[in-house]
Amino acid sequence: MDLYFGEYSPKKISSLIISELKSKNSFDYDSYKIWLKSENHDYRLVKLSDDSVWALRLGEEPERYVHIHPGRYSKHSVRVKSTTLKTAICILCWQKLFPKIVVDLNLLNVLRKEFVFAPPLKSLKHSAGLNRLLNLLNSV
Repeated sequence: MDLYFGEYSPKKISSLIISELKSKNSFDYDSYKIWLKSENHDYRLVKLSDDSVWALRLGEEPERYVHIHPGRYSKHSVRVKSTTLKTAICILCWQKLFPKIVVDLNLLNVLRKEFVFAPPLKSLKHSAGLNRLLNLLNSV
């Protein structure tokens, strides 16, 4: 999955995408559906002014039909595995609850087993992606 770490808020991103769709006369449901399918895909990519790229799909609810998410490897986004994200969230929660207890390999594996339902890591070397994600999340 891709996570956006740019400066735009969800409201700003939505506003920019709405403006883009309106400028292409593709904002109403039927026009949007036709526009999505016009390049023989079920999605379209839109580049915003911060150079981030967003994938647009057809949403499942008729009144909320524009489904957006960061494009793969887009600027201001990072690609992470879901298990890595779950582990990072679990560690951040643990650190809030128990700030004096250091998360070492043993504790990390207990958290992964008990809360994330993930296999243990053999060493902290195998957690480089997790460390990068924790640094990003702590900087937000």
